[in-house]
Amino acid sequence: MRDEPHIRDVLHGSARTLVLLGCGLLAVLAHGQYLGGQGRGTVQSGCEPSDCLDVPGGSAMPGTSCDDGDACTIADVYMASCQCAGTPSPDSDGDLICDILDICPNDPFNDQDADGICGDVDNCPTVPGLIGDTCNDGNCFTLEDVITPDCVCTGTGTGEEGSILGNTILADGLSYWFSTTDVVGAQYTWSILPNAVGWQLNAQGAVASVVAPSSNAEVELCVSATLNDTICVVQACTPLFVMDVGSMPMPTLEHGITIRPNPSDGRFELRRSTQMSGPVLFEVLDAMGRSVIPTTVMSSTGTLIDLGPASPGVYLVKIRDSEGAHVLRAAKSR
Repeated sequence: MRDEPHIRDVLHGSARTLVLLGCGLLAVLAHGQYLGGQGRGTVQSGCEPSDCLDVPGGSAMPGTSCDDGDACTIADVYMASCQCAGTPSPDSDGDLICDILDICPNDPFNDQDADGICGDVDNCPTVPGLIGDTCNDGNCFTLEDVITPDCVCTGTGTGEEGSILGNTILADGLSYWFSTTDVVGAQYTWSILPNAVGWQLNAQGAVASVVAPSSNAEVELCVSATLNDTICVVQACTPLFVMDVGSMPMPTLEHGITIRPNPSDGRFELRRSTQMSGPVLFEVLDAMGRSVIPTTVMSSTGTLIDLGPASPGVYLVKIRDSEGAHVLRAAKSR
């Protein structure tokens, strides 16, 4: 006989006893002849009906739940044919995303920034959150970060990231102070690049003092900062230029205006020639162009300039008269 994978036959004398191990088509054989299921053979069957997964006695029967592998169908069940099928989920807003997957099923704009706010009510559709919501601008030198009306996350309160304040034009041998935004708990590292030979750098927190050598080489003063292991400023730098004040001649304009002593401790006398006529105006600026002493009329005999508590460094004295504008340099040593 032809062996079936689900049938085992056992000889008992002249007849066969067929034991059905599975649930398939049964053909009964007796005396070695095919009897079309009508012979005297004895059938012993332990058969249980198979489910839709061909598991005898299994639970995957028609009408039970299943997964048809389509994320856009719901209520998946086995049909009478044992095919798993579900009911298609509609696309209410026509955005080609079925409702069951569409977190904004009635909004064709969907949620572009994945912040859980549908596009038709999201006033910042490309930035997570709404205008006025708290956020993190990635700069630990700012506080109270919020999303602004132009949909940018911006903080306020402690200053601009990476800013270094101080003179950029230095006189050799003089001490200058520099500072950056001071944040409680931040760790600061100052350096002079690319070559610090001859330079003196003393730093404490967000403040550093620098003494320049007798060289006109350009360098950069750099600072990096971290707060709670978060990098605030990887490396912010400002250029430094050195002037040899010791060899600098007494500044004298062609029409007879002088400033002396120079360098000084911050007190200078600005004097004009007696041959000059008409008003002469002057203004003192720091090396970054910020006004230190506002525009003032120079007296006919001489005017005292007192920089007082201003930081050591080189200052610009801008002169204006009938012949035009002129600039003097004044070096404050301490």
